[in-house]
Amino acid sequence: MRAAPGSADCGSCWAHAATMAMRARAEIKGLPAEFSAEQLVACTPNPHKCGGTGGCDGATAELAYEYVLQRGLAKPQHFFMQKSMLSGATGDDPMSGCPASLRVQSEVATKGVLGIDGSEVHLLGTSESELMGMTIGMRGWTKLPENREEPIMRSLMMDGPLYVAVAVGEHWHYYSGGVMTQEGCDTRNVINHAVTLFAWGVKEKSRI
Repeated sequence: MRAAPGSADCGSCWAHAATMAMRARAEIKGLPAEFSAEQLVACTPNPHKCGGTGGCDGATAELAYEYVLQRGLAKPQHFFMQKSMLSGATGDDPMSGCPASLRVQSEVATKGVLGIDGSEVHLLGTSESELMGMTIGMRGWTKLPENREEPIMRSLMMDGPLYVAVAVGEHWHYYSGGVMTQEGCDTRNVINHAVTLFAWGVKEKSRI
């Protein structure tokens, strides 16, 4: 029996980090809203197995945002109501937990445009204005240059919290507060987790 999305046995960190980033951005713009991470887990297609095989077995922020641009994102209670009306779903269908009205034909909604800084900008065009992402105020998303600190810091300051993929080490299991240090990372630099980044800082040195 599969664990429910969000449980300890469900690799849904990508969906929770993505919804948290969108919720934080919405609050900054004065449009507080809750978004269903379970909808992302159930409905985001992942045919090329990016970050996993989809659903509780992993995906990426890119796939999550492209899905949201096409279908929007319901409040948790609204998605639960739609899902409860499902009938005849089978485990052979990877989208069996997703209502037909929330499914998409393709994992791709936009074409990225490369910036001079190495970023990749995805925006809805005028011909795509009917897509449901606009209903929650989402017009696009940007993939920042990989492994570069300055673009991350600039985006945090100008736009708000970010979805980031990280290499989690053993120290993460015992983290309780403060600034995460390099010692907390996987020594092999294997990307294995997704979180929402709200800020950065410097760990205070111990006073003798």
